[in-house]
Amino acid sequence: MLANVCKVCTALDTLPDDDAARLDRLLADARISARDIAEGMTAAGQPASRMPVGRHRRGQCDLGLNYYMLAVA
Repeated sequence: MLANVCKVCTALDTLPDDDAARLDRLLADARISARDIAEGMTAAGQPASRMPVGRHRRGQCDLGLNYYMLAVA
């Protein structure tokens, strides 16, 4: 098991499908800040801070997609 598993990857893997799809859409929307996503995740029982959300969005976690690169594709 990895020591620092990405909190966003964990949330995407454990949330019900509808909630995971919504989180994925929020991650892809550059108008929504990492802080706002992290606060929403924490309120929904998936504690996170803006740093892991930002790393995941940039594809800097083990499983993260680079949402910024996908947006320009």
